[in-house]
Parts: sequence; C-alpha cells; structure tokens
Amino acid sequence: MSAKSPDARGAATPATSGPPRESGGPAPIPSATLLQGRDAVMIEHNGRLYQLRQTRQGKLILTK
Repeated sequence: MSAKSPDARGAATPATSGPPRESGGPAPIPSATLLQGRDAVMIEHNGRLYQLRQTRQGKLILTK
C-alpha cells in the first residue's frame, strides 16, 4: 500500500513500511501476511464480516 502522509511543511511524503517509529504507533503488518497469496480474505470485526481484497492494480479495498 502506498499511503502518503503530510510532512512538517504539509507536503505529501511516502509512508514507510519499516518498523514503527519511536512515537509508539502500531507496527505495520505487510499485506502479503494478511492475504497469504490469496486475492481476498474475510475479516470478522465486532460481529460483522468484512472483505479485504487486492485489485489487479495492486490496491486494497475493504468492504462490508
């Protein structure tokens, strides 16, 4: 996933996929770990099912 976040000047910079920053944020999980070679997985959250799928362009879509 290629998310971008604003830097100190407000310009977009690429998000990193390395270890979490010292700010104590959550550790990133590679999408390949979640998908395990599949195009889609089902995720249960608060009793509801969601589908996480990868498009042909390599983007991720989460739907109910």
